[in-house]
Amino acid sequence: MKSYFFSSVRTKTSLLFFGVFLIIILPINYIIYQKIKKILVEADIKELKFEAEKLIDQVRLDPREIPLPKAGFREKIQLNKEIYFEELFSSPSFPPLDQSFYFVDYFQQDTLAFVTVKRKIEYSSSVILLTLMRSNNQLQSSLAELTSYLFYATSASILLAGVFVYIITGFSLSAVMKIVAASTRVNASNSIERVPVPKAKDEYQELARAINSMLERIELSIKNQTNFFASAAHELKTPLTVMKAELTLALRKSPGSDVAKILDSNLREVERLDHIIHNFLLISQLKTETISLNRKLYEFNEIVFSAMKKIKYLAQDKGSSIQVSLEEKDMSVGIDFDMMETAVVNLLENAVKYSPYGSVITVQLLQIEESLHVKFMNPILKPLSSLDRLKEEFYKAEPQSSGLGLGLWICNRILTMHQCEFSLSQGDKSFCALISMKLVQADDFTS
Repeated sequence: MKSYFFSSVRTKTSLLFFGVFLIIILPINYIIYQKIKKILVEADIKELKFEAEKLIDQVRLDPREIPLPKAGFREKIQLNKEIYFEELFSSPSFPPLDQSFYFVDYFQQDTLAFVTVKRKIEYSSSVILLTLMRSNNQLQSSLAELTSYLFYATSASILLAGVFVYIITGFSLSAVMKIVAASTRVNASNSIERVPVPKAKDEYQELARAINSMLERIELSIKNQTNFFASAAHELKTPLTVMKAELTLALRKSPGSDVAKILDSNLREVERLDHIIHNFLLISQLKTETISLNRKLYEFNEIVFSAMKKIKYLAQDKGSSIQVSLEEKDMSVGIDFDMMETAVVNLLENAVKYSPYGSVITVQLLQIEESLHVKFMNPILKPLSSLDRLKEEFYKAEPQSSGLGLGLWICNRILTMHQCEFSLSQGDKSFCALISMKLVQADDFTS
């Protein structure tokens, strides 16, 4: 969640606004600061000059009169005769200065500001120089206060603007989030939910329409694909049924002969092909959600024994044996026999196919309280990765293995329709598929 927050469009937009706002506002604030600083400095100089000019007008040489500055000011009065300076008066604590500074109208030294004014003496070439000094701490304090004000005002403005942009962006992205939420619910079925189209005529509306147009094409493609699977499965089912019946009859007429071995091999391949076609037909029905369960009360061990007969050839080829362990209890469940048999066949086929040659496949039926637990356990050569992905369509733990990777997906869909729990687990050298379902009493069951 944390990483998503920093990578979200809202956060990126807010940070982008923050950066742009910062780039714009900092130069503006700097210009404002320099402008106000110039005004304050000029006002300070004018005040200092005004005070100095007022004092120099009161200076008299004969008789000598020296006006004293106001509190906080220091002065130095000199008489300049060509290149000679005669000091007439200097306030206590007035710092010593180089003579060149007395010809400068205004200058600063450390925290002190100096201003020098002149007045010519009538009928003489001499000039009276009055240098007035005071501390500029007040000016520096005002500038520091201005800097702080601009800093806090800018920070607050950027922060508030960023929050407002984040909130407003959230409102503007609400249409996108609705599209995202609807898109996450989309699955490959014959009826795909469309994303909501915003009323505002903007880019979001165009995006929603483009996505809906894409979903419509995907839905049509899925329907065509599903219809093809169903049609092909139905077309292949009839000749396979005829071939199976004829091969079975031929085997009965010539048992034990060389021809019988060929016929037996052909019968196995026909049954395998029939099983594949049955799965194809089942896939199309599961995808279109056109299957309705015909639930009746059955003992689950009947399902297991019936499924074992359908994989006997595969078990013989692998030299595998199947051991069934069950308790002498009533293990009746309300299920669709054919559908549940298909699920169990796929689980047994999966266990035989992916276990080493000559392995023992164990099926355990256990009653725990009011639930039936059916475990299918088989040995494996090495642990498998991503067990949950085994339930995905067309996923195979061993890509080079035979099969289409649909067995466990079909099982999962069928068991989900029966409200059963289906889980996969493994040990160091064993694999387990577990089905859990509620037991049903005969008096309480209604088909």
